Amino acid sequence: MAPTRVNRRQFEICVCRQLVQELKSADICVPGSDTYSDYREQLLQPEECAAALAEYGEIVGLPVNSEEFIKNLRGQLSGAANKVDQAYLANAYFKIVDGRPTLAKLVKKPIPDGFNAIHDALNRMVEAARFLATNPEARAESIAIAEEFLPLDNEALDFAEGRKSGDPEPEQWWK
Repeated sequence: MAPTRVNRRQFEICVCRQLVQELKSADICVPGSDTYSDYREQLLQPEECAAALAEYGEIVGLPVNSEEFIKNLRGQLSGAANKVDQAYLANAYFKIVDGRPTLAKLVKKPIPDGFNAIHDALNRMVEAARFLATNPEARAESIAIAEEFLPLDNEALDFAEGRKSGDPEPEQWWK
């Protein structure tokens, strides 16, 4: 059954999250926002970056001078390309057709036995959870039932924690 109403709070969260993503990517802007602050004032100055560059390179394990960085990157790319070159013959889905690499379509695996039964059971559980989430009376009743299954006193646990008969009960975390 399709929902007939929208949860306002969840919808607002979705809208705000999307707005943040769109603002970060500069796909949208707020007219006049430049009168409040300039993001460039929050950026590090080139001198500060230069001073921290060596330490940053050490932390991330990359060379910081441009020639060494390019040499390192080319080495990593060459290593990855060599691995691919050595393994592509064993890849049944990879072929070179008319001088171009292509990947064959994957064959869909058959649905395993019992999948539909599990799928249907999970859907029923989701519907029940939705019902409990939207129905205060049902939620209160389910909480009352769950309270019947709270932990009981456990003599072995008392003994393991060094309590003796007659000692005061520890604070009950579930109350």
